Amino acid sequence: TIAEDLSRMRLTCDVSEADIGQVKVGQTVLFSVDSYPEKQFTGRVAQIRLSPKITNNVVTYPVVVEVENNEGLLLPGMTAEVHIQVAKAEDVLRIPASALRFRPEMLGLAVGSNRANGNAPAQRREPGRGSNRGGASSRREPRPGGGGAEDKLATVYLPGEKPSDPLRPVRFMPGLTDGQYVEVRGGELAEGQQVVVGLATAQAEEAGGLAGMTRMGPPRR
Repeated sequence: TIAEDLSRMRLTCDVSEADIGQVKVGQTVLFSVDSYPEKQFTGRVAQIRLSPKITNNVVTYPVVVEVENNEGLLLPGMTAEVHIQVAKAEDVLRIPASALRFRPEMLGLAVGSNRANGNAPAQRREPGRGSNRGGASSRREPRPGGGGAEDKLATVYLPGEKPSDPLRPVRFMPGLTDGQYVEVRGGELAEGQQVVVGLATAQAEEAGGLAGMTRMGPPRR
């Protein structure tokens, strides 16, 4: 029996029709496999096959990724979680995406409630770490309306200097997002400011108000 050369392999992944327009040959691909969950593998988009598949009314297109397998860790038949880098921004200000989902009124709280206690600072992404890693679903943050600049702004909330101070809504221009962070392209946000991402629970308040609070550190390498 002659063993196949496994030093170079091909990975095939299915990309939805909503995202396939962002995928181009040559783009960087990051992926992981269950056998090595802590290890990140890289590859390049080699081919976009124009042979759509329909599963449960969802249309997807096969994307072929070329992968170097010099360590011999990857084996035929393995499944992978794939992220295609469709856009990149370096040395930019970013905030947690959860800050855009925080809405006091949806929680029955008026702006100005002193119960807001989860916050994380706006943060500058290190050079070379601006990749959009949300797979082919990497995207710009959805923006309501289709009019002028005002329609494209998003709102986040800053805590007051004291617990009794009201929350301060701040509008900014969102850019690229990987699902975890959102690029800040303009507006009133500045590096180091705290933005609200959640609420402290009663248990957290008894323990010092730390639950629901996210203090962001340097980006992981």
